[in-house]
Amino acid sequence: MGTITAIPPVVAWPLLLLALGLLARLTIILVGMYKEPLLRLFEKYGDQENQFHILPRVLLYSGLLLYSLRSALAGLIAIPSTVDLFGILLMICGYFYTRFPDEWKVQKVAIGGLPTWYVELRARTTREERRRIAYMWLRLPFRTRLLYNANNRAFFLWADLVIMATLQFSE
Repeated sequence: MGTITAIPPVVAWPLLLLALGLLARLTIILVGMYKEPLLRLFEKYGDQENQFHILPRVLLYSGLLLYSLRSALAGLIAIPSTVDLFGILLMICGYFYTRFPDEWKVQKVAIGGLPTWYVELRARTTREERRRIAYMWLRLPFRTRLLYNANNRAFFLWADLVIMATLQFSE
């Protein structure tokens, strides 16, 4: 009698690689080496500014990883079927966490202090200044974005220049 897998291995391997890639991307964002997703949050207009919540993403990506892990490695090692159930449970928790109102979410803006540039930028600037920084980020050439992603000091110098350059228009 063969092993019963939740999904065929042909589908499980791309899902596994996708989950690993998403978790690696999230790690790079948290370390502060990829600023664009967080700067895009500042672009939005409206009554309330969007927050970056890491917990739902971690739950969704880890659940996807666990769900696809057993099916992808079914021929190599024996993994109990409870791993699939735990992965599905993590994905469901991550989905429902995104549906909670912001007041219910335990994790607020600071993300536990990570990434540090994000916390510092929110503390030093107003909402209008952050929005201008985000829109000016879109106009930067790709290589300049790579430089500012890797160097927080250079990023803050550039952000200060953007604030000073646009200060005359806000008065």
